[in-house]
Amino acid sequence: MKKLKNPFVDQKGYNCFVCSPHNAVGLHLDFYLDGDIIKARWKPEDQYQGYPNVLHGGIQAALLDEVASWAVYAVAGTGGVTSRINVQYKKPVLIDKGEISLTA
Repeated sequence: MKKLKNPFVDQKGYNCFVCSPHNAVGLHLDFYLDGDIIKARWKPEDQYQGYPNVLHGGIQAALLDEVASWAVYAVAGTGGVTSRINVQYKKPVLIDKGEISLTA
């Protein structure tokens, strides 16, 4: 498994909410390539909750969107933007359960 270098990290004004290490309120994710699979791990904190102990659905959608965009970038070798996202939540993501895994 290889850590992916963020190609934008040194660009002036770059402040991605999910993956910029410089965004003070961001999620600071790093992404890894394992074959043709993108992986990330992240530990939710209380400031990202909606209901008590439940990770806010907008944060969940942002995580899904970001891991998918890194797959487009690293696996497909191109860039893109999300034109539509439709998330059906099956059960809450509980903050006190610790680190979550993302794959695409």
